Amino acid sequence: MLLIKIAEAEAESKYRSGLGIAWKRQAVFDGLANTIQRFSDSVPGISPKDVMEMVLATEYLDTLKEIRAHTESSAEVMPHGLGAVRDAVTQIRQGGLFQGSSA
Repeated sequence: MLLIKIAEAEAESKYRSGLGIAWKRQAVFDGLANTIQRFSDSVPGISPKDVMEMVLATEYLDTLKEIRAHTESSAEVMPHGLGAVRDAVTQIRQGGLFQGSSA
């Protein structure tokens, strides 16, 4: 009986943890969508797609910064120029991240 209660408590804990993660991701998505829409509405000639690409470029550069801040080695072999940012955005776009799925 005790093992059953322990298993039920563990299952409930995992379920609640999953809900928390889902709510967090939804909040991030909602905030990002709101920001992208507000930015594209306030800047003439810029589309939500353009804003998303700017966000991706910023995230890419922030990621490089974080990696560097947490790396003990002084040598890094990573693409880091603006061309690399453009290539990363292109690869993400071509990978289907921003395309609808027919599945």
